[in-house]
Amino acid sequence: MDSNTNKALQLFLNSATGFLGLLIIILSITAVSMYRNSNSMNNYTDTIEVQGIGTVKAVPDVAKITFGHREENKDLKTAQANLEATISKALESLKQYGIEEKDIDQVAYNAYPRYDYKPNCTGIYCVDGNRELAAYEVSQSIEVTVRNIDQAGEILGVLAQSGATELSGPYFEIDDPSVYQQEARSLAIEDARKEAEIIADNLGVRLGKMVDFYESTGGYAPYMSAREGGMDMAMAESVEMKAVSIPVGEDEFEMQVTLVFKIK
Repeated sequence: MDSNTNKALQLFLNSATGFLGLLIIILSITAVSMYRNSNSMNNYTDTIEVQGIGTVKAVPDVAKITFGHREENKDLKTAQANLEATISKALESLKQYGIEEKDIDQVAYNAYPRYDYKPNCTGIYCVDGNRELAAYEVSQSIEVTVRNIDQAGEILGVLAQSGATELSGPYFEIDDPSVYQQEARSLAIEDARKEAEIIADNLGVRLGKMVDFYESTGGYAPYMSAREGGMDMAMAESVEMKAVSIPVGEDEFEMQVTLVFKIK
């Protein structure tokens, strides 16, 4: 063989060796992966998976009421002062019900100018004119937590009479839902265990230790009184500081769990 032929042959052998080495590496990785998957599947071969549901109903123990007011004036400071006077009066009216400061939260405070645009017209033709300040609009919203829910209707009436022009609620809620969520979880786990025992008995096997656990919650929605939009202004004004009967309803807490047991 001449030198060129030898070089070509050597190059071919080197390429073949490299390809063979790469192929061996790929096959090794594939084998290890298949082995691990096989072991993973074997880990869950002798198991049963069951679901359980727990539901707890509870009567709301707090009411949420949102009230606010809106003022406008060409002088910003005057508009703010008028707003502050009305809101202060409304807050003062709450003291007779023992509403604590921690149960009063500001939801929003807004202040912005409102402009009028007057076009310049000549005959039938009009072009954009200059904008003129019409007024400054300021508004404030406050959320109140009422812990004596029997007072919710009366408080709405008092707020309306104090000058608050934007009222919403009451929305009835559970102050600490975690207590009922934990109870629902316990019931769901108990339900799942009973189901697992029934299945194991039907299969003629015994339950081993639990090897996996999942949970999901259905949550709950606060109960809203007086139709979907809460109590409107006209209704609140008609309360006339007298206690009214507002249905509180019930909240439902649902928890779903999945348990995986080894079987013997």
